[in-house]
This record gives sequence, C-alpha cells and structure tokens, in this order.
Amino acid sequence: MATQTKKTAPTMEHWALLWYQCLSENYDYSIYAIAREKDDAKECKRLEQKFKLIEDIYGDFGKLESWRDGGLDSYWWQEWFKEKKYLFMPDVKAVESDAVQEVENNLLLSVPIQGSLEETVREAQRQIELVYKARTVKEPKPPKYQLRMINGRVAHGYEEVRQAVITSVGKYVYPPNSQDQKSIRTSMLEFLDKHIYELGWTIDAKARQDLSDGEMDNLRYDSFRARINTSRKKFRAFSRNTLRASFPDDRPFDSYVWDRFTNKETLT
Repeated sequence: MATQTKKTAPTMEHWALLWYQCLSENYDYSIYAIAREKDDAKECKRLEQKFKLIEDIYGDFGKLESWRDGGLDSYWWQEWFKEKKYLFMPDVKAVESDAVQEVENNLLLSVPIQGSLEETVREAQRQIELVYKARTVKEPKPPKYQLRMINGRVAHGYEEVRQAVITSVGKYVYPPNSQDQKSIRTSMLEFLDKHIYELGWTIDAKARQDLSDGEMDNLRYDSFRARINTSRKKFRAFSRNTLRASFPDDRPFDSYVWDRFTNKETLT
C-alpha cells in the first residue's frame, strides 16, 4: 500500500462537511430530531437531560439528512451551508442593496471590477488597509463551532477524519450477512473496490485487478481490514463527540452511533 496522495489544504467548509456527516450518523441526535418532529416531550426531555447541549445543537443544525453524493459542490450542500456558514466561519457576502446600515466591525466596499482579478483584489486590499490605519479594530467574535485544538493544532488531521467518514458513510458501505448473505470479507472487498482511490490508498496494478475481481491475498486483506476497522472506530468516536459540540474529538463519550456495517446502533 502506498501513502495518500498530496492534497490541497482543507478550508473550514471542508471541515464543516465532515462535522455534518459525523453528526448525521449520531443515533441519539437522530432520535432527538424525530422526537422534536413528533412533539414527543418525554423523549426530548430524556435526551436533553442526558446530553446538555443537544437542544442547542439541534437549534443550529436542525434535522440532518444522511450523506449524499456530490461533496462541497452539490446543490443540497450549498443550500444547507449558505444558511449555516456563520456557525463555522466569517460569513462574507456580496452587498446587493444600497439600503445597508453601518454594522460595527464591518466595512462596506464598492469595488469596481478591474481588468484582472489581481488588480481588483489589490484595490480592495488597499481600501481595507486604510481602514486598519484609521480605526481601532475590535477583536471579532469567533464563530460558535470551532475545531478542537491541541497545542495549537487541530486535534486530528483532516485526512484521518476524512477517511474515517468515507469508511463509515460511503456510498458502498453495506452490512455483511444481509439479505444476499455477503460475508464480511466480500463486503470489505466490495467497499475497497469502490472507495480505495477516494481514500487515497493505492495498490499495485495486479492486486488492483484482483480486487476488481473480488479477490485479494490474505496478508494484504488483513492489512486493509485492520485499516478500515480502525477508521470506522475513529468515526464512531468523532460522531459521539459531536453531541458535546466538540470536533474532531475521539475522547470517550456515552452516545450511540449508527454503524452501517453492522446495521445497528453502537456505543463502542
């Protein structure tokens, strides 16, 4: 197996999508969302007593749909994120109305579009620099949901979390021993065949062809299986901790997560 291919640095929107995916698979959160829809006060109270932040989190995120294809560019994600962006990052918008009141710590610019992007950005930057020289700028209020940091770094690397999400909510995650009686090995190999490149994991051409045929030598299979299981375990930990508004976070926390591979909720 080779290491992952080098990728560009993730933005906060990349992280927000992973956060969404982890929270959407939290079983307790899903049960709470259903209880809210049904006005089941007893069930809501039970969960609110167990999870002190769940009511507040639901107020921000609402009912979440299960993961769909498309990623950051998909219509459904863009529609959700444009309403929730302020929860994760500064919400920069284009002003389309002259009737805009002055807001503290904001700057309204009318920047004529120049012949090139560089010229336009340079003119906007010049105007912003003048404001910094003329004003005392207050420290902005941070977004409500921020990444968990340890010693100045995000608690878990983006690739670690991204791979955990793929192994748990990927399009081709099917439980073994379901109606077609697939074995765990068959399910693992089918998952790898569909997702190995998305995960950034590579194998030699002969092994890749064998995988397409549903075959893999035992030593290689054991290595991939361990890797997948480790990522799935991490995902469940990340998902559990979303109920204390902490992400990415793998600390122990008493919350159920839906496991698509076993097709049931789990605490482990």
